[in-house]
Amino acid sequence: MNSAKKLLLYDAECPFCVAYTSAFVKAGIMQEDERRPFSSLNEDSFLTRVDEQRQGNEIPLVDVAGGTTVYGVDALLLLLGRRWPLLQKVFAKGLLRRIVDSLYALISYNRRILLPRQYSTLKHSCAPAFSTKQRLRLIVICILVAVLVTAAFGGAVAGASGMPATSAKIAALLACGTGWAVQMSIAVVLLRRNALDYLAHLAVLQLIGVVVLLPALLVLAFFPAAGLVIAAVCVALSSTVMLRGHIKRIKAFGYSQGWTYSWALLLAASATITTLVYLQNINWL
Repeated sequence: MNSAKKLLLYDAECPFCVAYTSAFVKAGIMQEDERRPFSSLNEDSFLTRVDEQRQGNEIPLVDVAGGTTVYGVDALLLLLGRRWPLLQKVFAKGLLRRIVDSLYALISYNRRILLPRQYSTLKHSCAPAFSTKQRLRLIVICILVAVLVTAAFGGAVAGASGMPATSAKIAALLACGTGWAVQMSIAVVLLRRNALDYLAHLAVLQLIGVVVLLPALLVLAFFPAAGLVIAAVCVALSSTVMLRGHIKRIKAFGYSQGWTYSWALLLAASATITTLVYLQNINWL
């Protein structure tokens, strides 16, 4: 590896970037003076060595001595190779490299969706470019995971309460999914160009919501009777976490909290109506 000093440029507003570059320093993979916030750059001669089209999407690692600047996964592997030289060979090409590149792109292009906040407009910004492909990938992945966990949760509750498993899974998907689907449809019509960003925020909220349900799934698998109480607690906690998250994301998105009101109302209405219809059909009411 080239022994010349390297300088890793990172997005100081991005919690992901701050966290992993700090971890590199603490682990001794790089020195503190080998990382630098992109927002602090002011040397024009230095800036010309960074590709403006790539700087926000792939973290740049600049050779201080004037060598080649490398980006993204290549930059991270070059640094990690200081501690674990084998990594560069293992992830140099092939299926593993394609998987890592795909995961890196998914996180990098969507990092300001995954971790929303009020981002500044800086002179030397490394904000990620908008990528329709990566937004759609994030939305699809989050929704698929949410659907699978929700169906599993409905089946687990059914098993603990004696309800038919298949119909309970369908009921859970209808109760939890109808409101989301309607809200997303409204967003597509009203937000148009910004719809994908909001849909991505909703998809991430869905993912967060079902993650909160996972402890209940584990308890229901081994202690069905007690699991029903845990399930109810997890549902309430999931709803609270998602509500707080939606309020925060709408604020960062710069839109009216009316979107939060409509989202909460639709979710509550779809859950209530579906539950009442289902219980009536099985003669519980």
